[in-house]
Amino acid sequence: MPTYPINKTYRGGFYNNRKDANGNDDRVYTAEDVRKPYDAVFTDGIKPDTDGTAGRVLAVTPAGGMGISIAAGHAKLGGAWFENTSAYNITLDNGTTYERYDWVILRNDDSPSVRAPSIYVKSSTVAPTESDLTRSGGIYELCIAYVRVPALATSITASNIVDTREEGYLCNVMAGAGAMVVRTFHNTYFSETVGQTVVPIGISQYDRSRDELTVIVNGRVFASGSQYTINSNSQITLAIGLPVIGTRIDFEVAKNVNAAGAETVVQEVAALREEMTAASKILEHHYYCNGVNDNVLLSEMAQTWINGGTDYGSMKVVVHGHFGATSPYSGDGTSARNYFWIAVGKDGVSTNRKIIFDFSDCTEISLPITAGTYNTVFSGNDAHIIGANVIASQSGTGTYIRVFSSASGVVVAEDCRFWITADITSYISQTGTFIRCRGSVTCNNASAYCFYPTDGALLRVQGGEYYAYAASAYTSAVVYQTAANAVAILYGVNCPTNARNGYVQSYAVNASGANVSITDTITALAVSVPNGNIRGTLAISKAGMM
Repeated sequence: MPTYPINKTYRGGFYNNRKDANGNDDRVYTAEDVRKPYDAVFTDGIKPDTDGTAGRVLAVTPAGGMGISIAAGHAKLGGAWFENTSAYNITLDNGTTYERYDWVILRNDDSPSVRAPSIYVKSSTVAPTESDLTRSGGIYELCIAYVRVPALATSITASNIVDTREEGYLCNVMAGAGAMVVRTFHNTYFSETVGQTVVPIGISQYDRSRDELTVIVNGRVFASGSQYTINSNSQITLAIGLPVIGTRIDFEVAKNVNAAGAETVVQEVAALREEMTAASKILEHHYYCNGVNDNVLLSEMAQTWINGGTDYGSMKVVVHGHFGATSPYSGDGTSARNYFWIAVGKDGVSTNRKIIFDFSDCTEISLPITAGTYNTVFSGNDAHIIGANVIASQSGTGTYIRVFSSASGVVVAEDCRFWITADITSYISQTGTFIRCRGSVTCNNASAYCFYPTDGALLRVQGGEYYAYAASAYTSAVVYQTAANAVAILYGVNCPTNARNGYVQSYAVNASGANVSITDTITALAVSVPNGNIRGTLAISKAGMM
């Protein structure tokens, strides 16, 4: 007959109570016992909406003035269940001298004196990180959003609120048994030293306790355990050091987000592996914003890639989430050394390698420009930007803003929007190719230009809609060119009139330089090109068509 240990390592429940001979209950259960089965089935987080995403569940929205509203919904906090039955409104403190971050926290407290959940706001000078949340000692917190409160603010808008419900390290959408959706995250890394074994994963959403990680080195899928080990959520160690600098390592994370009709993690990973080994796979990196210093991290990524080899390689960086910039990447804000906010190319020279930034799945790029400084949004030659929504506004005395720094190098912008307000003459670019973009440049104490081709520049503007505004004492032009050896080519560009009090729109094009070719410009503004080639100007204003 088997011999069993006296001390059992297992437990279960629940079973009906029975009283012993003395009338005492033989089954006593705690709240922890009741929660245990749910921990085995569901992760902590908010309950998903019907489409498997966060949807409107516990969403944080503005409620007028400094008020915010937390929508109804369910969540699981440290094993305990939580329900907000209707909109819960909180009035935040007005803004003070400096920008503030108010974190909206769901909190479960099992301490004997509390034994209840709560919604509360914690203020800080920075955006929250996972380490800022308490998840021990009977307390468990989720951050469902944070509010960026500008200095001296007396009201909150939707643009101030950063939704973090689907950020796995701050909150999470509850996952559970049954059908599920697998969300995938990607990152590509290139080794930096010969013999390198420790490699950063670079995917902040990865949780090794429940997510599936695939590691692909130079197109070959590595086996966990024999060829690498996972040290933490942020790095792995390879069994054998990489032989050369620049060895490519692709990371793919499959994350269950719980909804109907999805494939299994195994199927998803198999599909990812097939995609990664396909000959047509482009080198692509997916970057997920932290809302604080994304401009610096993207600049570092670009410079590492551009300076990492002399081959003619290309990499595309797809940027996701709420973009944040607290301080510039480099420079001192003078005319000689502009503040460079995002260094997407190499300053002053071109390189063999090319990098493309796609901001189509990213929020607006709003920059905290300081009055009296010189600023460049995208610095470096060979800049290629897609889908960016740039807002750079500071009308303080002596403020200068340009979107691109290159004067005669390669600049490409597709489907972008640029909104610039400055004090002295500022512009979008001096050179480059602009496809289906929209721009507005306003200057308070100088002439204003969207495009300002100078010596050696080649400007091509294909379609798009542009506005240039100068204070009434000055002039403005969408394109202003005086350099004889610059070339400007416009095709189907829309330059509408849209009156603003105290500002003038002087010209669509004002170019004394000879090398200007314009075809089918749509504008009621003046076109002054004495020595250029003009093929039709449609004298009509068509504002807001793009």
